[in-house]
Amino acid sequence: MASERVTEDMVDELLRTHGFYEDEDAVFVEKQQSAVEAIRSALAKAGKGGKGGRGYPEFIITTPETPDMVVVIECKASVKFHESPSLDRPVEYAVDGALHYARYLSPSYTTICIAVSGTKKSNRWTVMLVPKGESEPRDLRSPMGAAINTLVPLSDLIAAASFDSAVQNQRIKDLIQFSMEMHEFMRDEAEMSEQEKPLAVAGSLIALGNDVFRQTYDKYPADELPAFWMQTIKKEITKAKLPVAKVDNMTQPFTNIEVQPDLRKPTKGYPRGLLNEIVKLLAGESARMTNGWPRLIWKPTIHLLRIWT
Repeated sequence: MASERVTEDMVDELLRTHGFYEDEDAVFVEKQQSAVEAIRSALAKAGKGGKGGRGYPEFIITTPETPDMVVVIECKASVKFHESPSLDRPVEYAVDGALHYARYLSPSYTTICIAVSGTKKSNRWTVMLVPKGESEPRDLRSPMGAAINTLVPLSDLIAAASFDSAVQNQRIKDLIQFSMEMHEFMRDEAEMSEQEKPLAVAGSLIALGNDVFRQTYDKYPADELPAFWMQTIKKEITKAKLPVAKVDNMTQPFTNIEVQPDLRKPTKGYPRGLLNEIVKLLAGESARMTNGWPRLIWKPTIHLLRIWT
């Protein structure tokens, strides 16, 4: 009788072939557990036996570049147990199990669920998408419209999920919600004026376009981050190869944020300061909205500043 471990080993080998293990800091492949608190919480009562216990699929895959997405892979030893007619037998069938977990995750994540059964000699694959906020699956399709029916590199899975209209609409809703929360934070916590808010956002997005800043800003104490923030903005704007006078005009407005006293003081709630929190919020949101590449926002920000000044 075939062992489910054989199927898991087959999947593990394919994950390696497709580069899932090449950079452990870029892609997290976890087996039957997760270090991500939100995922652990979502699956805390996802036991497939229906008794409310904790449940986990064979593989859980996440990446910091798209923190609103998760890939789950459910394995079964025999192709006879790939999919039930009613999709309601998660203990016995791979597709049913993958969808079972996706429904627990989808309130917080867009979930790519992969069901695989069998061995190298004979196997079946089903790749589905459950957009965040929904419970019903759909075929995961490439941007060209072809259904994905086997394991492909993570970048291809994410590109296909990101192209889905429901995922795009949800991301727009999330962005609007984030914008409201960001506005309230800058108004209530930082007590910033209406003129200062867009400068803080634009400057932070420009700074996040710099690899060194993006990787190290969180190491700076509250009273030192504004100077590093301003230094990085000047460096990035200078890269645009503009006349010196133009660079001065573009960078001067940000000095008002650099010297804003409330942004450079550590507080009990924000020991690294409010500017750090603003940058951190924008770093997380730009990663989520742009597959981890803030330069997609940074470039149009530079362009707008070029026009405004």
